[in-house]
Amino acid sequence: MKEKDMNDLFEGVREHLEGIKALARAHGVEDRFTMTFICGVYVGKIDEESTRLAAAAEFVVTDEDELDELLGCAIDIYRATEKSNEGVPKDLQNTENWTSEDWLRYINKNSDNSEN
Repeated sequence: MKEKDMNDLFEGVREHLEGIKALARAHGVEDRFTMTFICGVYVGKIDEESTRLAAAAEFVVTDEDELDELLGCAIDIYRATEKSNEGVPKDLQNTENWTSEDWLRYINKNSDNSEN
């Protein structure tokens, strides 16, 4: 992937993250909203065991303790969903090939202020 393409990708991700934060403001929960997000593109091998990752990240936390708590929740959720997809909505059980547009459609379909 060319550097310009990667920069465009990460800029698009940042724009969507700003939209997520705007949703929190619009729903009046900005002061209670927390979020951590990281995404990346593997861009090459460093050695046989390591791969270089170009990444973009966003954090909406008050301090490192809150970040630790949020990451712990993410790990717990990941482990639970790896064990079983039981309780996961059918339309979220196979999202491996979803694009950002698929995710936005899902979010819009399932948000309270959706017009659909």
